[in-house]
Order: sequence, then structure tokens, then C-alpha cells
Amino acid sequence: MQTILIIIGSILGFMISSHVSGHYEGHKKENGLFFKVGEYSIHIHHYIWTGLILIFMFYFKMEAPTIIGILIGSTIQGLTYRDKFIIIYKTKDFAKIYKRFQKPHWGTHIRRHARIIKK
Repeated sequence: MQTILIIIGSILGFMISSHVSGHYEGHKKENGLFFKVGEYSIHIHHYIWTGLILIFMFYFKMEAPTIIGILIGSTIQGLTYRDKFIIIYKTKDFAKIYKRFQKPHWGTHIRRHARIIKK
């Protein structure tokens, strides 16, 4: 039963993250977790903090299969972005860095198909 809950949670986590996150890298920047340190910005991607929560839950042997599944799905979805390893950069270079990502990544197609099925 726990395996089924983890799978359902993973699908749900992937779908929620796909809906909340930007359609392409740099889109919906206001939803991101950014820190400014001097002339640099640090972007804590959602796959980083969901992964850390997962590690924390496993370390303390917390059993919540649906929550674990949601975190797994969200972590996997975050790793689909092409900017997943752009974490520290000069704040003034944001537009230049993200200009190359102006086309949607494959996760957008999943959201579009989900909307078509929903109608």
C-alpha cells in the first residue's frame, strides 16, 4: 500500500510543481527562492529544498508515503529544467543568462495536454 501512495504522491507532486513553476527557465521568477549577496544572486531551486526535506525525512525515519511521493515528484520535475545547475550568478546577468531559455521546455507540453484532457 505504501508503494501505491508513493507513486500517487509522485505523480501529484510532479503535476503540482509543473503547474506552479514557470513555463520555461526564468519565467515566474517571483515564485523562486532567491537571495542577493552583494552583486550576486543565489537561486535555491525547488528540487534542492524538496530534496533536502526528503533527506531529512529519511534520516529521521519519518513515515508519510504520500508526502514522500509528493517530494519525489517535485524533485524530479525540478530536475527537468535546463537551468537546474545555474545557482550562483551575477544579478545583472540574469536577463543575459536566461535569454537562451525563452522557449518552453518539455514539461510545458505535459501541462498543455493536461489542460486539453481536463476540458
